[in-house]
Amino acid sequence: MYWIYNVLLIFYWIGLIPVILYRLAFEDGFYERIKKSAGYMPATLLKIWIHAASVGEIVATSPLVKEIKREFPEAVVVVSVVTATGHAMAHRIIPEAEGIIFFPLDLPYLTRKILHIINPIAILLVETEIWPNFLRIAESEKIPVMMVNGRISDRSMKRYRYISAFTREMLSSIERF
Repeated sequence: MYWIYNVLLIFYWIGLIPVILYRLAFEDGFYERIKKSAGYMPATLLKIWIHAASVGEIVATSPLVKEIKREFPEAVVVVSVVTATGHAMAHRIIPEAEGIIFFPLDLPYLTRKILHIINPIAILLVETEIWPNFLRIAESEKIPVMMVNGRISDRSMKRYRYISAFTREMLSSIERF
């Protein structure tokens, strides 16, 4: 099932090449975003990785980061986002995070590369951010993954039923909910 997902993902990104080229030419900061999503980031980032997709999840993440830093002041916290607005919001409301990055493209090579660069002792997913390769590789690297405040809507559940074996495998890689 992963090979189907990966083939579809590659075709998706190939189809987006014109959009990416346009955004590279006309959108401020897009080059840095793509560069970081492809795994080029400082090698000094370590320890706890919190993934929050966009603005809403970032707002929910802020108190979590503050509490982690209060309880474990030596912890290095990396927060990843998917959207540019989430990235800007994270910089604004989570100054305690040592790193704020764009989430890697969910391709096996890039995911493994970034997991090795960050080398987290734990990954916290805020809301229901389920990325198949990310979860599979984190599990194979023995990095515990926990879901914070996650839920699956009735609409999503109907779609997940069509790929229940795949969904079950992905969700089983999450150690704590």
